[in-house]
Amino acid sequence: MDMIKRPIIGLAPMDGITDAPFRYIVEKHGRPDVLRTEFIPVELFKFNPDKAKQLMFRYPSKAPLLVQLVGTNPELFYFAALTAIRHGCEGIDINMGCPDTGTVKKGAGAALILNPNLAKRIVENVKKATDEMYKSSGIKIPVSIKTRIGYEKPITKDWMSQLVDMHPDMIAVHGRTALQKYSGLADWEEIAIAAEIAKKNKILFLGNGDIQNKKEALKKIEKYDIDGVLIGRAALGNPWIFSGETPDLKTRMNVMIEHCEKFQEFRRDMKDIVPMRKHLAWYCTGFHGSARIRDAMTKVCTVGDVKKIAESLFLDVENPGIDGRA
Repeated sequence: MDMIKRPIIGLAPMDGITDAPFRYIVEKHGRPDVLRTEFIPVELFKFNPDKAKQLMFRYPSKAPLLVQLVGTNPELFYFAALTAIRHGCEGIDINMGCPDTGTVKKGAGAALILNPNLAKRIVENVKKATDEMYKSSGIKIPVSIKTRIGYEKPITKDWMSQLVDMHPDMIAVHGRTALQKYSGLADWEEIAIAAEIAKKNKILFLGNGDIQNKKEALKKIEKYDIDGVLIGRAALGNPWIFSGETPDLKTRMNVMIEHCEKFQEFRRDMKDIVPMRKHLAWYCTGFHGSARIRDAMTKVCTVGDVKKIAESLFLDVENPGIDGRA
């Protein structure tokens, strides 16, 4: 990732959220330094390649795109990584942090923290794919690992010591255990331990967890002496978080509609925009009357429905700026 200027403020991968339309909106209005896809099961590349291709789809962007892979089969990781590279991604991100019950029951995601031997084999197979690409084209594709500070309890030092021996180009650590999922607070002191180990091994390091705005991101980067951070949940309905801008209400509604239109364009196979409802709720917070608007957005089926509700908002709301995110 030498092409990315430090400090890095990037988009964290989020399953079912960071699809191509979401990344398009974030790139256009927030300008993060790096983008990641939602996680893609490695099995899809072999058994449902059209779905894998859809999940990898990208609109033109200046920010490099990392394709995040999840699974347990090292050979399928090799095949998936090679396919993703040929598809045009700028990096491969290996998911070793997802705490979802269904994922960890399969031994994938954060469950790999409990199985470092398998984790190592997976990294070796991904690096085999990137090495082949380098030998054939001269293009260096970085390998990244996204993980957590432990499974049931923090084991940051031991786990990081094993990860750096796998020689990834980048490691991103979320400051919670898998058992915590997203409860409690991210432990940035544990992230600092991980960062120190990565720095000693000359591996690019990103911290992740509970960052609410760009100012806080820059403070964390300086305080913990890290290369950058990833922002996830705070970017929901707020693509401007990466730029530090605060949009007025009309701008927010217009971008919300643009997001819906981009989703409709992307998913021509769908007759409605029902999957966008969660995004609409995230856009509609922090202003007078937002509860009423959110409730209405839970029932929309078309872009036209969204436009009508947004237009009704300005019949009784005057709000030149948004100070908080309710």
